[in-house]
Amino acid sequence: MENEESERRIRDENREQNARKKRQSDSGVKMKERNEKRKRREDPLISGCIRFYTKSEDAKTGLLNKMDRVKLCMSEKVSGTTNKDLLDAVFDFYLESHGIDVGNEENDIPFHSYLPCEKESADEDIYLTTYSAIRNMAAGIQQHSQTCSYPMDVKLVKKFGHVGKVTFACRENHTVTADTSSHLPGGTFLANMRMIHGVNCSGLRFSQYKRFCDASGIGLCTENSFENHYDTYCDKTEKLAMDSVQEAINDEIAYGILQSEENGEEFQGINILTDARHGWRRNAAQSDIVALGQSLHRVVGLVTITRADEPVSQRHEMVGVKKLYEHFDASDVSINIHGHDRNASVNKYLATERRSVVNANDTWHATKGISREMKKITTGSKKMMGVTWHPDLTDKAASIKTHAYYAMKNCNGSEKRLREMLDNIVEHYKNVHDNCLPESRCRQDENYEPSKYILVDTDAITILTREIKNLQIYKTPSDYVHCVDTHYVESFNNAVLLYQDKRIKFGDKEYKRRTNLATLDWNENVDREYTSISYYEDARRPRCRSGNKNLKPKTNHFCTSIWKLVLDSIYSS
Repeated sequence: MENEESERRIRDENREQNARKKRQSDSGVKMKERNEKRKRREDPLISGCIRFYTKSEDAKTGLLNKMDRVKLCMSEKVSGTTNKDLLDAVFDFYLESHGIDVGNEENDIPFHSYLPCEKESADEDIYLTTYSAIRNMAAGIQQHSQTCSYPMDVKLVKKFGHVGKVTFACRENHTVTADTSSHLPGGTFLANMRMIHGVNCSGLRFSQYKRFCDASGIGLCTENSFENHYDTYCDKTEKLAMDSVQEAINDEIAYGILQSEENGEEFQGINILTDARHGWRRNAAQSDIVALGQSLHRVVGLVTITRADEPVSQRHEMVGVKKLYEHFDASDVSINIHGHDRNASVNKYLATERRSVVNANDTWHATKGISREMKKITTGSKKMMGVTWHPDLTDKAASIKTHAYYAMKNCNGSEKRLREMLDNIVEHYKNVHDNCLPESRCRQDENYEPSKYILVDTDAITILTREIKNLQIYKTPSDYVHCVDTHYVESFNNAVLLYQDKRIKFGDKEYKRRTNLATLDWNENVDREYTSISYYEDARRPRCRSGNKNLKPKTNHFCTSIWKLVLDSIYSS
């Protein structure tokens, strides 16, 4: 008796230390009364006992505490949930989390839904099915059971693409035949049609689809079945792409008008960014010339130029730009600023044929060669030191490129101001900061010390001044005062690779269909929200500080839109 009281006291102390609330049933009195009351019931409950073992009293108390915490989650107080309800909830949760259905044993037929796969049957055929087909199959078997007492079994399965035609038979040779998929008008299986739709909208080629199906063993739709619906998909995809482009134009205009009203300016038109993408690496048969809105970055114009339009691929961009402006004229869309990657033909066309449009060249293409050009004045032979290069300039090649970006960004659209800021690069390295911007650190920080060699030698100053004046930005400042960056167009060209591999030669019709798919994909997902920004050091870009956005997953609502149009075509024919 003394041992029992000692154990109870130790248990109570452990529970108090582990923040377990002491209950009346811990004394044993209330528990006995409750058990006796249960035995006196007309329908006495059946008791059960689960015994468990732990290595220590603390482990036992910890497990009991977990039980109490689960009970509190199930009801307002621990006594509101019985141990039976607790075990039911925990077991059901575990089974469901492992993909095992938990049914009501009182209402369910004793049937094991969990079917293990033996090694010998791991290579059996796989079929796609639909909900309505499963119901139809069950109805056929049920109808047979009403007239025949013998069970049915699978007698024969014929595969049609990804679908199976199943024949059930019993000992009396009664048969029930059912398909694993419903039929569309014309007899096409719905499951096969959905697979054709998935391949057409994903950018897969038939050879890739065939390899996937052969490896997975899910059957294969013939190439002829794809060709039967090819024209329909081309037409519907082109229609959706045109609607998407028109919607992007309307949104770009609306955004531009709002921005002009906020700035107190008159709306002059939308700003666009253009670039050409060749279908092949050399002498391309087709080229895409795309125009993105500078504000919302969606496709507002896209034309495909083939050899039938222009046999020389190097001229495709100029031909495409002319067609883009024909497209904008037909849509009554005015263009204010046209940014591109400094194509000389486009510069000439805008200067002569489209004088109302402001020409702007890409800043990246203008500055990508600055480091290489500046390297010429940082190293050289001893004989040419002080003539073509100077050792005091060895640490300034990369930073001059940054200064050029900074000047284009802060010139406020003034050619004169842009040149003055470029000229001030030399003064800045001379440690003279009178003309530097007021918000610059060299003006704000009283303890500022230059991180580069201070220029004192007149030869070094002369060489650097001469090289800056030879920059393309300095020679033609009017093309760079708007600081236009076409990196979104380059990103679009990369996104198109999902649908158009440069190593594959597509026909003109297929090439255009894939271009339309890329347009729909881009317009739906560009500038989508992101969850966070990751900052990490990259050895290839040691000066990068902007971070990397972790974007939300892409959506593919355009595939659903194409499917609805295809269904409308099938049911209306």
